[in-house]
Amino acid sequence: MDEDRLKLKRRLQEFQLERLKSTYADFLDDPVYGRLCTFFTTHLYRAEDFTARNESFKKLVHAFESAFGTEMLHSISLLLEAHELSEALDDDVVEQFVKMGVGLDFDMSAYERAYLLADKYKPRVRQIELLVEAVRFVHRIAFFPFIGLLLKTLHAGAVIIGATPMVQFLQDGYAAFRTCKDVGPFAEAIRDREMVRLDRIYGVKK
Repeated sequence: MDEDRLKLKRRLQEFQLERLKSTYADFLDDPVYGRLCTFFTTHLYRAEDFTARNESFKKLVHAFESAFGTEMLHSISLLLEAHELSEALDDDVVEQFVKMGVGLDFDMSAYERAYLLADKYKPRVRQIELLVEAVRFVHRIAFFPFIGLLLKTLHAGAVIIGATPMVQFLQDGYAAFRTCKDVGPFAEAIRDREMVRLDRIYGVKK
């Protein structure tokens, strides 16, 4: 990706983060869901390159696969799949920006126009489904017995193999998700609000 497109992509990600914080302001301000929602909006959506984190996950799994349970590996894989899909969809929007002659000062109208022209309704639905499923899975593993001890143990080994970004990500998620006993209302809000928005942009009537 050339420098101009990369700048557009970073601005797009910042714009989407701002939108998410507005959409879920009630959860961010909630004493029960605030920390969980902050993790959702900052660790999954922020203007940076997650290549190092994703590569560190592969190293971590290769070195410590026996330490992870199947469900934990599945939950992390969901998060990575969601991120990779989001990256691809962001690239699609950026390409529409370029075709539209849109610069870094784009507004919501231009954003939603590019979002529509990218013509990725089904992948967008998949993106939402992945996020909801990942939130539920990560919440569940946060309450597994000894998970905190496991993450502390993994940290030392991760330093040696260069996999600390993923371990830090898991530790932050563990701390955030354990503050909330029932993740249901937040997960359902993600599905409902994102689908309503997606259907509005694409003119889908249900």
